Amino acid sequence: SDAAEADRFIWDFGDGGGSELRNPEHTYLDAGEFTVRLTAIRGQELSTAETVITVAAGEAGWITIRNTFHRDIRSR
Repeated sequence: SDAAEADRFIWDFGDGGGSELRNPEHTYLDAGEFTVRLTAIRGQELSTAETVITVAAGEAGWITIRNTFHRDIRSR
């Protein structure tokens, strides 16, 4: 399933934060390694993609996450 065709999105940013927006923004308050998961839902179909990111202390800017849905998802 392609994320662009999904009806619903569930983000888990790995730090207790989440979103149900298609293209959310997220700010990490702490440095560390986080597993970011995106679940895309279309009807009864469910697809999940995940990646691990590392946030360094004092680091700022955009992190682009390429997922298995072949679409760039931006997270901050």
